[in-house]
Amino acid sequence: RMDSTTQHDTHRFFLSQTAHISCGRLQQRTADSLYFIKVDSLAIEASTHTLTAFNLAYSPRFSKRDFQKKITYRNDRFDLAIPKVVMKNMDWWALFNRQVLACDVADTYNGYLRDFVNDSLPSNPTIKITNFPYQMVRKLSLALNIKKINIHHFQLSYEEYLPASGQSGTLYFDNINAQLRNIITIPAYIHPGMRCSLAATALAMPTIPTRIGFSFVMAHSKTGSFS
Repeated sequence: RMDSTTQHDTHRFFLSQTAHISCGRLQQRTADSLYFIKVDSLAIEASTHTLTAFNLAYSPRFSKRDFQKKITYRNDRFDLAIPKVVMKNMDWWALFNRQVLACDVADTYNGYLRDFVNDSLPSNPTIKITNFPYQMVRKLSLALNIKKINIHHFQLSYEEYLPASGQSGTLYFDNINAQLRNIITIPAYIHPGMRCSLAATALAMPTIPTRIGFSFVMAHSKTGSFS
């Protein structure tokens, strides 16, 4: 049925009531050419408003040693991999007409984030710190409006190389189960007083039960204000 009564029906997917779309591996370099953004496959179930991505990754193109040769100042080297992401109640109209990735709930299963910093490189004297978590979200070029993200069985590590000792120290957390709220990069969707929050449990180093909560003031993303 394709007529004036269905063209703006947000429950339809390109005028269809039901559609199944899948694709194979997608890969793209980041603008600075330091990383690949990859996904092995995508599947869309239009009737259930669900998008599933398998083996999503934000991977450095270079080893730790070679990565440092590509940058002038001290900077984080991130390595992110998530085997499965499921987005529920997707807004197809927003995605294909406004290029906004909007959904009610996203679930991530397993995966890890590894952050490495080499202190032998100098810090950039002209740039203020702008890598607090919500600041990183706001700097994404992708327009996001995700109400909630459930994180299941995630791993997180931070490694820092110290030239004085010639060794690295690592802080890590295993079995992270967390809930993120208000992952939004579009100012029009951010209301006064709105916060982006994280509530998580984890095992630190790797057996210490840990409970963590962050609240990021979304209106103060330039300063990175949080509690």
